[in-house]
Amino acid sequence: MSNNFDNNSKGISIECNIHYSTDIAQMDFDDSFSRIDDSVYQYVDFGNISKLDTKDLISIHSNNKKSDLIDLLDYFHSYDYDITWSKNELIDFIYSLDFKELYTKSWSNNNDIENYIKVTKRYEVITSRGYNQGDIADIIIPHKLADIWGIDKKDLMQGLQEQISHFLWDCPINGAITINDVEWNVDEILDDRYEYDKDKIISHIVANSDIEDKELLKSELDKVIPYEIGYN
Repeated sequence: MSNNFDNNSKGISIECNIHYSTDIAQMDFDDSFSRIDDSVYQYVDFGNISKLDTKDLISIHSNNKKSDLIDLLDYFHSYDYDITWSKNELIDFIYSLDFKELYTKSWSNNNDIENYIKVTKRYEVITSRGYNQGDIADIIIPHKLADIWGIDKKDLMQGLQEQISHFLWDCPINGAITINDVEWNVDEILDDRYEYDKDKIISHIVANSDIEDKELLKSELDKVIPYEIGYN
């Protein structure tokens, strides 16, 4: 926090409290993801999508042979199924499996799966990397998110990579500047709440403030607003 209270002889009183918020970052993370396994998460879009099961994420085609279904289960390390089950019983059994089991056994990463069963994926996977070695996560994006957002499925992934990377690895900017008891929220000024821009903040306040002496206001803001901000 910084201010000009000790040198305020010109009628402009300024207090600045801006930081990268670890608290908001943690809330955004908790509201955006549901953990499936180590470094594997499902995107839940602030609670708009519930945690999904296998049937939400794959569709098994009706023309699969029973032998293909058995091969699939054998491929995934011999699940405890009964070979005498009917084709529909085998399909129901596959749908009942925890998606984590299928995913972590390379369902979405191994093209050989197509040799065993014809499926339609109802999700995409984004791989996001952070700033340090070992910072990596796979994020499952259900196609039903497109219906919730009212967009075409082919447009679903546009912009999500950057947004999800921010939720995983970055902290948003938070705080305010108070000028003569008038508060300016910084997150409402910046175009990108993850990118600090001192000049943008100053120019916006100077242009929109009721204070008549714009040059004096600009000078005082430049003294109080830091060039770099820390974390809280």
